[in-house]
Amino acid sequence: MANYTCTTNMTLEACITAGPMVSGDNLTINSGATVTCDRTPSILIGVVTINYGKLFIDGINIGTGNMINFVGEYAQTITVNGQGELDVNGKWYTLGTTDGTNAQVFNLATYYDSSFCVDTVPMIQVETGRRLDFNNSSGITPEVDDWIFKTSDRTIMGRIVEVHSTYLVVKFLTGTLANTDEIHVRKIIDNNGPDLQKSWTADINNASGDIKETGIYQEFGNSVINGVSQLSAFHHGVGGFAFANIFQSTTLTMGTATGTTGGFVPPSGCNVRIPNIHFSTSNITNYASNNTYNDGTINEYNRYNLSTASAGKVNFSLCNIGSAFFGCASANEFKCYNVGATISIGSAIAGTKTIYHNCCVCVDPLDLAASSQPFHLTDLVNGTEVKDCLAICGAALSNFAMTSSTDVSIIGCISSNAGSGTNISIRGPLYNIVRCKNVVFNNNVAISNLNSTTYPFLTIQTSENVSINNFIVGTQTNTTQTWVSSGITINEFSKNIEIIGMEIISAGLPGRWFIQTDDVIDLRVRCVGLIDDPIDFGTLTDEFITLSGTSSKISIARCWKKNGQTKTFQGVATYANDIEVLNCGADYATFFRAYSLDNYIIKGLHAGSGTPGSTTGIEELYPACYGYQFTDGFRSDVVGFIVCNMKPPSADINYVTITAGNPLFYNNGYLDMTSGDVIEFEMSYFALGHISFPGTYTSVLGVSGWNVNEWTNVTVDFQYDIGSGWNGSWLDARTVSNWTGISVVAATGVKLKYRFTATGTSTSMTMFIIDTVTSLAAQKANWYPIDQITCDITLNGIVVGSRYWIYDSDTSAELAEGTASTTSPEITVICANNTNLLIRVRKSSAATKYFPFKTTAVSNTTSINVAIIQVEDGIAT
Repeated sequence: MANYTCTTNMTLEACITAGPMVSGDNLTINSGATVTCDRTPSILIGVVTINYGKLFIDGINIGTGNMINFVGEYAQTITVNGQGELDVNGKWYTLGTTDGTNAQVFNLATYYDSSFCVDTVPMIQVETGRRLDFNNSSGITPEVDDWIFKTSDRTIMGRIVEVHSTYLVVKFLTGTLANTDEIHVRKIIDNNGPDLQKSWTADINNASGDIKETGIYQEFGNSVINGVSQLSAFHHGVGGFAFANIFQSTTLTMGTATGTTGGFVPPSGCNVRIPNIHFSTSNITNYASNNTYNDGTINEYNRYNLSTASAGKVNFSLCNIGSAFFGCASANEFKCYNVGATISIGSAIAGTKTIYHNCCVCVDPLDLAASSQPFHLTDLVNGTEVKDCLAICGAALSNFAMTSSTDVSIIGCISSNAGSGTNISIRGPLYNIVRCKNVVFNNNVAISNLNSTTYPFLTIQTSENVSINNFIVGTQTNTTQTWVSSGITINEFSKNIEIIGMEIISAGLPGRWFIQTDDVIDLRVRCVGLIDDPIDFGTLTDEFITLSGTSSKISIARCWKKNGQTKTFQGVATYANDIEVLNCGADYATFFRAYSLDNYIIKGLHAGSGTPGSTTGIEELYPACYGYQFTDGFRSDVVGFIVCNMKPPSADINYVTITAGNPLFYNNGYLDMTSGDVIEFEMSYFALGHISFPGTYTSVLGVSGWNVNEWTNVTVDFQYDIGSGWNGSWLDARTVSNWTGISVVAATGVKLKYRFTATGTSTSMTMFIIDTVTSLAAQKANWYPIDQITCDITLNGIVVGSRYWIYDSDTSAELAEGTASTTSPEITVICANNTNLLIRVRKSSAATKYFPFKTTAVSNTTSINVAIIQVEDGIAT
């Protein structure tokens, strides 16, 4: 009949009557008016233009029916302009209760109010919360967002949402627990730097095992792709929060626990709820028959869509965006809470920080929307926060895609792909960070599928300042083919990337490499696996990390793997440089190889037990490699070694002194000496975790057996430092008793220096290896410090003779203590940068006594001057 322009506050139905509007007519909102929709509109809504005012869809005070089905016209748009606002505020509608059986079906006919314009449901929530009563606990008290595991079966896990003295509440539990089952938390703690440990254990203390906790919900997403359910391909655990609802069907089917995949089956008695606001698409013809409509193409904008090109304001709370498409750009404000969507949601180029909490996007129940990414976080210079969100996808470029944005937070999210799909070629990484800066990526989960064209769990390209903490990854079942090039790919000159803590769940692992880099600057990887629970790489996965291109400033620490096709821990190109590997490990019979262009050092690597010079032993050839000569490692639980290889010094790393003659280094790692040549090599660090020396050694020209002396015409002398300076005299390194009398404190370590003196000609010398005695306990108790700084603290004005103590105020760990011998002593502490410090001073043991004094400071990479103001205690005697 007629389009309508609203200029005063009205209901949508009043606007329709005033028009009078019929299906396909358009609504314009001007003059600051608010149009309120409190029920399913009585017509098919055409274009809505909000110039100055608000469209408020109110599901809290619903006028009639169970829900608001806002059906928009095919290929038309809600346009929110600069003074406009779209405000959607719904509430939950209860679908029913789970019965704990496989493939449970819920009927949506009543929800849709007599099956009016049945659409597709992207999201529901299920009351999956479980209470875990416990006793016999020990360790560090768990915190919210820690992950709890069943000790005997780590596929049973849950994310903690409440911590109490005798029980925990988890958001979900991917299995069941029985009375007395042991549970544990593995998390990052401070141990001279970040360290992944089993930090807390306890026993279930309830005859019923885990029990329901009312009011704790988890999002579930629609697994249908192009009209076909892929539910049977989804993970049973944390990647399986999925259901199946085909377009225009009133049947919603939950997962099944049979077989290796099939989705997650909630326990019996869980409430199932759905938002009571829903956005759909239809056309005039189908709407007349009370039906929705989809044209079956990949053009998202043929669906009822949203435009914010003139900087409108959008707030969604508690709604589902079904056959509509509400991806947009240039919004002034875009916030989503408890929103489900198909294809994609969000605004690129937003004027303020965009927010997504507890949202779920699935791709794509209707067809294959090839151009969209579910959480498409693009050109967001004001930042974005994505928290506790879920992507259930069969085909997408990337489930969570962050592109050309800054100040990005992705926290507590789950990204899961099906095991098969109808357009595999458009798949991408589960998380994708491209041209971004200042990214916080914490406590996220990635469960990938098994298809050979799948991309990594995470890709980082041309980005900087990316912090990744506690990343949980896995494939849906164990794989028998190398189907992913790597688990994490970092490339295209990304810099300042930090990965601290990764857990691998399920049986599957990525393909060739766990982490692959190309042209990366300043990468730190920490805490993947445990020394006594390494990641199992199966039969086909290769190195833990491979470094290629012009990668530099790479630090890998406290990462542990076993098995694999190529058992070597790391692969490094000869043009990478400034690399350190600290307290890491593969199988003992793997390549120990400090191989790169410049300055590669290995400390405490489990490897190298094979024949020296072989591909399961210690590498002896280092073409075009320069820098450190000394490295150390462990070739069994009880045997370690310190090796001095013959790399030439680099321009900035030189611990070599030629005292006589002209020893010749070759750039393949050979050293030639002639009579009269004398050369000294000094370790740059104290080797930790070694207890003593048995006196056995190996001198290598090429491939050699253990404890074979292949060097002739060369005497080898050594000195040692066990923390109190060099011993002062040169000792014959080939005399066993010179070694066996050295007692090493594992925590202090030992440092060596050698003097090689040629008595004749000796060519092609490659390395000198001395064996050590060790234990796993000594190693675990004495990791090399990482991510620590040395900070000099001057206590200005302290009274001579006063006692002082310096603590980490967050952990109460003592960093230094002593007695002031001057009024401005300088104390050196080692701690993380920006550590909160507590400084305490006392002097009460002399004739003149002073009140206790305390103050605070924050550590930095240089020095701190702290004013000490002690007040004399005039009463004390």
